[in-house]
Amino acid sequence: MSSPLLAQSAAIRAWLADVPAAELARPSVLPGWDVRTLADHVLSANADDPRRAVVALVVHADDLSRSLPGRGPVELVRPALAAAVRTLAELLAERAPGRSVEVRVPPFVAVQAIEGPRHTRGTPPNVVETDPLTWLRLATGRDEFAGAVRAGRVRASGTRADLTAYLPLLS
Repeated sequence: MSSPLLAQSAAIRAWLADVPAAELARPSVLPGWDVRTLADHVLSANADDPRRAVVALVVHADDLSRSLPGRGPVELVRPALAAAVRTLAELLAERAPGRSVEVRVPPFVAVQAIEGPRHTRGTPPNVVETDPLTWLRLATGRDEFAGAVRAGRVRASGTRADLTAYLPLLS
């Protein structure tokens, strides 16, 4: 396992160590899963594909935090969070190739995607910008684009800056 995988896995294990058995039996935010099932799934991430495994660990760490909101959140280890954010942004660029929209998730990544007029200098006319956690939730179907824009978690400017047709990337 790579260092970000090990660090995120350790953070999840540390968080779970203090969760009483009764809370593990509670429903999770994932339909049909209790917290224990989610935790078992998270901790069995397949290290054969480290990029996909780190995405699963980070996304499900957030799922665990949202499942037990009365507890402090699972720590999202910065290198693991960065790898997950970059992986999902690169996946968007692969699935929707082009250079008409710049998707920014500071401080980790900016990619250009979506067919249309190409941007070459200055501020792009079509920009989508959000924080890392919101990006993870959008890219994995845990949040929806229009609602995140309305709530101010996503700043989208330009006529092509609606990612609804491209999200989620994973579910």
